[in-house]
Amino acid sequence: MNGSELYYLVLSIGFSISIVALIAVIVSPKTNSNQFYLSNIEHLNPSMVKVVNLIGGDLLSLIPKKIQKQSIASKEVNDVFKASGNPWGVTKLEFLALRVAYGFIGGIIGILFSIFLKLSLMLAAIITILLIYLGWNKPISEYRKIADAKAKDFRRHFAEMLDYLTMIMGDGTYTFANAIEVVLPYLPESAVKFEFTKVTDSINAGMTVDGALNDLSSRLPSPALEAFINAVNNANTLNTPLDGLMRVQAKKSREDLVNELELIIQGLPTKTMLTIAPASILSMLLIFMVPVVVALISTL
Repeated sequence: MNGSELYYLVLSIGFSISIVALIAVIVSPKTNSNQFYLSNIEHLNPSMVKVVNLIGGDLLSLIPKKIQKQSIASKEVNDVFKASGNPWGVTKLEFLALRVAYGFIGGIIGILFSIFLKLSLMLAAIITILLIYLGWNKPISEYRKIADAKAKDFRRHFAEMLDYLTMIMGDGTYTFANAIEVVLPYLPESAVKFEFTKVTDSINAGMTVDGALNDLSSRLPSPALEAFINAVNNANTLNTPLDGLMRVQAKKSREDLVNELELIIQGLPTKTMLTIAPASILSMLLIFMVPVVVALISTL
């Protein structure tokens, strides 16, 4: 038996053992997953829901409790949950189960890919580990994308809300909290409306304005929002008018948005060239080389 045959024999045996082990874990009473069930599946991939409900509890049972607790309580998970607003509506344990399930599927795909392409053992191991990592990190990446989109949407509509607050608070009739409640129905559906609805709900539930705004800052961390909240809190403490503050903050918010758009516009030519350059070069080569090739053939 040569080295190539031995490699495929070892790879096939390893894969077969992993499948047998998976079946044994599923049927074993010690790793019963009947009690693990994703309760909120509206925003989840139906296929992943089936996978997690089938083997999620079994996979988690193979992870030591200490590691589970560390993963659930990690700063990375807390930050993405807070910044994204937990759009999937899952608990942190369910989120961990999703990460493990995605990693498991990534490992299976890596093994099958390696067998199908007959890769070397080293390359197969590298690809499989890479796919396991990408699968494990996929839920975190999705939450980060949602958090980034939410922050961009907030910046886009924040200046409009400040304009409304400036007009309403100009006569000194409304407090900041009351002015927000008046403004909210006139705002378009956006992260601004969603987040300031949370602010008013917190204030109505008994939280102070400072506390509600600080919670908003922790959900959407940005220097501009933090500066606005500090200015509002200071103005409330010193009992100074807020309409001028709103006007200044609205202007600054628009300037920040324009600067961000200018940076995007500056990068468009480079992105456009990176997209069309390969096709353009190939087309030019064909245009110049075809007549040369035809001329050479005609001389033969």
